[in-house]
Amino acid sequence: MRKKSALFLAAAVVLLCGVQHAGAKNKTVKHPSLLSYEKLDWKIPEGKESRVISKNGIKLYIAEDKTLPLISMGVIIKSGSILDVKGKEGLSSLFAVLMRRGGVNGYSPEKIDELLARYSINIGFNSDNDSLVFSADFLSEFSDTAFTIIEKMLFNPSFDDKIFAKEKAIASEYVKYRFDDPESLLEAAYEKAMYSGSIIAGLADEKSIAAITRKDLIDYHSAVMKNENMIIYISGNFDKNEMTGKLEKIFSSNTNKSNTAIDFPSVAVNTPNKCLIIDRKISQSYIRMGLPFIKRPHPDYYALSIAGIILGGGGFTSRLGSAVRSDAGLTYSIYSHAESNYTYPGTFYVDFFTRNETSAKAAALCLYEINKFLKDGITDAELESAKNMLIETLPSYFRSPGDIVSTYARSDYNGNPDNHYTSYPDKIRALTKNEVMAAAKKYIKPENFVYVIVGDSEKVMNVREGDFSFNGFSPVIIKPEDIMKY
Repeated sequence: MRKKSALFLAAAVVLLCGVQHAGAKNKTVKHPSLLSYEKLDWKIPEGKESRVISKNGIKLYIAEDKTLPLISMGVIIKSGSILDVKGKEGLSSLFAVLMRRGGVNGYSPEKIDELLARYSINIGFNSDNDSLVFSADFLSEFSDTAFTIIEKMLFNPSFDDKIFAKEKAIASEYVKYRFDDPESLLEAAYEKAMYSGSIIAGLADEKSIAAITRKDLIDYHSAVMKNENMIIYISGNFDKNEMTGKLEKIFSSNTNKSNTAIDFPSVAVNTPNKCLIIDRKISQSYIRMGLPFIKRPHPDYYALSIAGIILGGGGFTSRLGSAVRSDAGLTYSIYSHAESNYTYPGTFYVDFFTRNETSAKAAALCLYEINKFLKDGITDAELESAKNMLIETLPSYFRSPGDIVSTYARSDYNGNPDNHYTSYPDKIRALTKNEVMAAAKKYIKPENFVYVIVGDSEKVMNVREGDFSFNGFSPVIIKPEDIMKY
């Protein structure tokens, strides 16, 4: 009975749809190839249109966005692990956690969590090598409450003793297991190999975390929370002039223009060994081949970006992707990367994984393709494709007012000129094959590669491909637990 009812219902729906269709105006649907669209008239927005310099010298990027009753805010602070001192590695990361979790003067950590949950306010801090980024999202109707909490969190953290002890214990536990993943181990080993002896190569361990005191957090806060060290960006449902005044009041009341800006220490690429192998008895080898590179801004960077895309940064269609992955079947993932570093020189590297038994073959094939690339140059089609890849990603940086202000705040933090993005497409389009190859030959020198490997050292050392063998580089072999001593 139920089955018949279901059939009758389905028939009724079909009949109703047919009646509606019959009454509708008959239209011929065009084939997709015949469809036409109006030309997209899009221009890269100017950053200076949203920039305001406050009375006390703080840079603010601000934009109204009335589409939703929301406000998004961020503060980029000159900070990061590059400021960690030897013996207290992990300080900047712990500082970021405690800025959010450690409570503020007048409010316990539990009370702050309660208020944030009640008013649906999302707040976070994230620390990397050369910056600390504060972020907040909230409903515009609760902006007064949100700014009260934000002001206290940024300028009056309490670093609660109980939460401090808890977060130190969590951090200590984390460092015990952070290298269970071979790729994480490779990343750390690569930093150790390429920046030997510098703070960039420093790794937090249980001892360094234990050495961090609450006073260290207070001193760190005093050092970095200064006018010259901060760039603010905000977008959302507000009046621009009113919001500018509100932010100027908050930051003017809590910072001092006379304070001295942070200076980052000098960092250089330093590679004492040609080959470093982290011995793990696994079936795959995780390999990164790296070279010293440049610090931005740099006149050769755009040309090198093009070269990097064609060589290995363009996915499966790149030279290395086609040769090592698709044709030889030696890996599932391979790519090259020209690092975009503004604080210290970066590196250019090729990254892939393969079976231990084919590690030398894969590396040798990479060298062959790189040498072939440098000798034969690039084609017109490759140049055009790489240019389009770079230029066509630009709109994704400016999809909304929030994207615009955050993009220009970060660009300003990096020291780029006002026309950095507006001039970018023309600079990319103007590049020639000769300019790209001249830059590539200047920096990509295969004989200078440093090899960092996570894998079974005995198997990796015993394989050879023609004249190539990792054993020929007199590799340094260490256990994963000894990486802190390297």
